Amino acid sequence: MTHKRFRRPMPLALVTPLISAAVVIGTAGAASAEPVHSPDRPITTAPTTQNHRAIDRTVDRLGPSRTGGAYLDDDGRAVVTVTTRRAGQQAHSSGVATRKVTNSLAQLRHIQNALDDYADTHGAGNVQEWHIDVVDNQVKVTAPRNAGDSATSDFLDYARTWGNAVDIDSVEATVQPANGYLLSSDSITLNNRLECSVGFNAVDDENRPIILTAGHCLESSTAAYHGSLVGTTSSVDYPRTDFGSVRTNTSAWTPEPAVNKYNGTARAVLGISRPPVGTRVCKSSSITGWTCGTIQAYDQTVNYGNGNIVYNLVRFNACVEPGDSGGAVMDGSSAVGLISGAQFFTTGYGNEVCGGRVGEPNVSFYQPIGPVLNGLDARLLTYKRSSANNA
Repeated sequence: MTHKRFRRPMPLALVTPLISAAVVIGTAGAASAEPVHSPDRPITTAPTTQNHRAIDRTVDRLGPSRTGGAYLDDDGRAVVTVTTRRAGQQAHSSGVATRKVTNSLAQLRHIQNALDDYADTHGAGNVQEWHIDVVDNQVKVTAPRNAGDSATSDFLDYARTWGNAVDIDSVEATVQPANGYLLSSDSITLNNRLECSVGFNAVDDENRPIILTAGHCLESSTAAYHGSLVGTTSSVDYPRTDFGSVRTNTSAWTPEPAVNKYNGTARAVLGISRPPVGTRVCKSSSITGWTCGTIQAYDQTVNYGNGNIVYNLVRFNACVEPGDSGGAVMDGSSAVGLISGAQFFTTGYGNEVCGGRVGEPNVSFYQPIGPVLNGLDARLLTYKRSSANNA
């Protein structure tokens, strides 16, 4: 397993302003003669989930041995799970609803870490992912139906040793990063013709403009938009995490702290957030546009195959399809993450689609924004609240 991280400024070619759109990661040569234009559009704001503060304070006060985690229920109520009656009384006094569970967060984290360690040491075969489900109070493991290889069987046998604290599910879908091929041609290689999406505009530790996107998109050195070269890879963190950056040139590109909603408007970015499980978030990306879903789990481990295991992702259920990698995930006007991958189902025409297209649940994953900014020593570009209209 490799862990790549590097920084290197390189020359950029001419491009004009962009809010959020598809970026082709590849080995593009000279810039196109046609400049890239982003049409003017209204930029609006939306409220960010607020009740996560009460949840975070209560969970921190109880500690991981007296709570199994917290979430927002279907009515938007903050619910903190507790392992003892006294913990329930303390949580209830904080103004949140409570529910008694068997397994503590400390126990569930121990199992999750044990599965991570097993995968690092022995591999995970074709097991797709595992995560803590705070609503069901279990560690959930997903594997392909009828997977018969020994590495998969051994991992699942190990998972079963944890008894009822682990639930194993089997699916027909495949799980993989959400990059896509720009061209359907056997002569085009994966590393130099990937199609991914812009995440957020930011600046690095030297105040130089960068684009944030998925790390697995940045195996090659250049990024192009509609055939024009817009930047060069400056940093990659993959596979243990999944983020990276592309250096841009403000003399050619005016970065906007806004996200394209694909309806003629853009959503202003006002800050960052880490909303709780149960929060409805929306994502913007070049293939499926603006789609929304609910956060289902934090600290998600995903096995993309070939030794590429990514840790500490967030599971949510918006529709994500190949080419959406790197796209922005938002809670209101707050940035929460970058799209990493998803479960894909293959149609009769050979297309890979999200579950919702074939009557199955959507299962998607994003890289949370906090570790991205910390890892890159970067600062997100944001609007002042008075700079955009409320909507």
